[in-house]
Amino acid sequence: MIEAIESGQRIIVVGDFDADGATSSALSVLALRMLGSSNVDYLVPNRFEDGYGLSQKWLTKPSPWVQSLS
Repeated sequence: MIEAIESGQRIIVVGDFDADGATSSALSVLALRMLGSSNVDYLVPNRFEDGYGLSQKWLTKPSPWVQSLS
């Protein structure tokens, strides 16, 4: 994660639809930005189309860093 922040790599926080998932996603994005990440974003998959939790589909998306939050 430190290497990704220092080199400006894109970091995608994958969160969940529920309250703790949304809260932890927001806190993670804010913390990463405070640590100097200028290229951080978040993703909340559609649970009706993609199911619950982090699926293999999202792990194969073109991103070198994915953090799972539940």
